[in-house]
Amino acid sequence: MPSPGETAMPRLANQKISAFSRQLGLSMVELMVSLVIGLLITAAVGTVFLSGGKNYRDNDRFARMQETGRFAVDMLANDLVMASFWGTLTSYPTIVNAIAPNISCNVAHAPQKSLIVINSATSTAAQPYCIDTSTYRADTGIVVVKYTNSITAGTQSAGKAYLRSNPSGGSLFIYDGTLPGPTETDWEYVARVYYIRNTTDPNNASRTIPVLARKYLVGADMNNDETLLDGVEDLQVELGINTPTATSE
Repeated sequence: MPSPGETAMPRLANQKISAFSRQLGLSMVELMVSLVIGLLITAAVGTVFLSGGKNYRDNDRFARMQETGRFAVDMLANDLVMASFWGTLTSYPTIVNAIAPNISCNVAHAPQKSLIVINSATSTAAQPYCIDTSTYRADTGIVVVKYTNSITAGTQSAGKAYLRSNPSGGSLFIYDGTLPGPTETDWEYVARVYYIRNTTDPNNASRTIPVLARKYLVGADMNNDETLLDGVEDLQVELGINTPTATSE
């Protein structure tokens, strides 16, 4: 009990200050536990961040592969559909060749053999098409296509190959600036060779990856190479021949 004239307030205040002073700071155990918890939280956040970044890169790579693959497949499918299309001409003997040399990389500049498919081709079969046998992926397919594309009149380019046709025939030639006659039409001449080869992995120089590649025509020369799609291990083509018969319809 406080004596007469004293109050309980000072003693209560001193007790509060004393209790507060005992709570200042952390013990070594509390500090270590806090650090461990903080490290665990940081590691979890870092793992989620790294995993999200990897997933994003993987998804982006797969999306690009699908887009490029769809483009390459559409390109090959279009070439297969167009093979043997020679403008308005339907009779091969009426087309003569004026391109020299008339054969480049085993591709004859003529309408004959407009589509050649060699499934499971050996390196020996690939060599005549100017395919480097040291990088060619043996026992994969080789596809050769030849056809013509329509062009807008006046857009011919010097040095490119064209088919100039008229109602009775046509000629394959290298454009030199001479315009077609009143009854003649120029068509772009296309010749391509698709195949599989190995190339150095840009992310790991110690290994190779298979790619879909093709040779294409520039002037009279077929020995021009480009890569269409990475990661293609094989190329095999199945063909069906339509042999319609006459009916009463």
